[in-house]
Amino acid sequence: MVDETARAAAYPTGSSLAYALYKLLPNDTDFTLFRPVRTPGLNFAFGGRLEAYHSGLDTADNLDTASLQHHGSYALSLARRFGQMDLSTFKQQGGDDVFFDWLGSNLIVYSARWVVIGEVAATILLLLAVVLSARRVEMRIRSFAAAVGVCLVVLLIIPVTMTAAGWLILRLLDGRMLLGDTPSNSLLLIGLTLLGAAVGCGLVAQFRRRFHLRDLTLAGLAVVLTLSWIAALLLPAGSYVLFWPLLLTTIGLLVVELFRAESSHAQLLGTVAGAGTAILLFAPLGYIFFVFLTLTLPTIAAVGLLLGLFFIIGMPLVYVGAPQPPWRTIVLPLLAAAGIFFALGIQQSRWSAQHPRPDTLVYSLNADDRTAVWASFDKSLDGYTAQFIRGKTPKPQPIPNYLTGLARPVLSGPAPVIDLNAPIVEIKRDEQEGDFHKIHMNVRSQRDAYVTAIRFDPSVKLVSVKVSGRSLSPRPNSAGPIYLCAMGAQGADMELTLHGPSGVSFWVSDRSVGLPTTLRRTPDFIDAPGSDETLACRKYVLGKAGK
Repeated sequence: MVDETARAAAYPTGSSLAYALYKLLPNDTDFTLFRPVRTPGLNFAFGGRLEAYHSGLDTADNLDTASLQHHGSYALSLARRFGQMDLSTFKQQGGDDVFFDWLGSNLIVYSARWVVIGEVAATILLLLAVVLSARRVEMRIRSFAAAVGVCLVVLLIIPVTMTAAGWLILRLLDGRMLLGDTPSNSLLLIGLTLLGAAVGCGLVAQFRRRFHLRDLTLAGLAVVLTLSWIAALLLPAGSYVLFWPLLLTTIGLLVVELFRAESSHAQLLGTVAGAGTAILLFAPLGYIFFVFLTLTLPTIAAVGLLLGLFFIIGMPLVYVGAPQPPWRTIVLPLLAAAGIFFALGIQQSRWSAQHPRPDTLVYSLNADDRTAVWASFDKSLDGYTAQFIRGKTPKPQPIPNYLTGLARPVLSGPAPVIDLNAPIVEIKRDEQEGDFHKIHMNVRSQRDAYVTAIRFDPSVKLVSVKVSGRSLSPRPNSAGPIYLCAMGAQGADMELTLHGPSGVSFWVSDRSVGLPTTLRRTPDFIDAPGSDETLACRKYVLGKAGK
């Protein structure tokens, strides 16, 4: 499918690394259901302005028209291509491809079977470069091992420093940190990258007094080769990120050694192709992390790791290109620029109508004792939620009696009781054999709520579930919840097999959209996913306790 996409799409963009990471993640996508039946397909997504995702900002007016046009070009070109093909051929298991876009408009595609072969070739070429270098200039094993240690220090110190600085900034902005690829977050990420570059230049300047450029360059490539082999064996679809910069840099240095060029500038020229390739592969990858994962510590660490890899791949560029001494000419200006970007990013990181603060608020009625609460899943109250949950410093605490048995700590406060018809569970059969319960019941929402939830006590485990005659497979050792959607007036018939104690208890609640209030948010606040819902809960106990 990737081969055909590369041929048919006008501007193909994609990465097999994204597919490899997707397979490692626990979350699903819309395509997950097709995988068990071996139906191949393609996932397309654009992730800009993540703050708008599944929120009131998720409107046609806020769509990026260029991305929408890109989607349309995919749909039209691929429909034309696949519409003229026998689609059954795509079910033939021919192995995965490695693919990535080059300069944003060309898709490089090759079989994953070439990954290990390429690593072997890169290893042979690097060993040849080391042998040629050792024959011309005496190379001591101890000195080379120390140079490897230096490269590892550069590779680790840069992301560690950036992550530590990022942690301080996130703590400083706690409560007003914007979500997504906002201008303020972009400024902060640029500042962190400049900080990492300053640290890298300072480290290289410090170590160049004790190590020859040749040793640092070959040692850096040895480190990258090791990491590239690990990627090739554990994550072959993402191996291209390190392999191509490694291969081109190794070839360049090998040419330098064959022509017996000893100057530092010759080594610099030998690494230009590899360093340029690293920039073209690393920069878009770091940007994708930023867009889809937002400005979080994992994103900062990943960008820092890519920057550290660039420093050891392009060691001659830093070694030769940075004026000596570099402190006043390179390091201090980079630190000053980082400080300026930090200040601008922090100053612009504030809630507004363009970037409203998301919050959560739900109303829940306990139909058993006729009490109600306002609840928020946020860490702290804001100008809107504080109008409902009153108190100087409310502390998060579990309120399972109002959240369908959920024991998660939330901010909450008393609410006026309104007349809501709670969901009804009609028990048709309740049989017990040892620790196993077989229950047949009908669940119905009296107010035609859009979803009804059922959650059993944690001591109860779901063995089998059948809803309206359809069997479902519960997760191992799961106590729910079970969500029933669009049941209609007749409700849903359920047949359950449970493993648990003699007295089985469970919570049932239904949810409707909207809050029982006339207070509305100002433009600088917006409801987050899961907010602005009204719940009606009640508890059922079966078995010896009976109800």
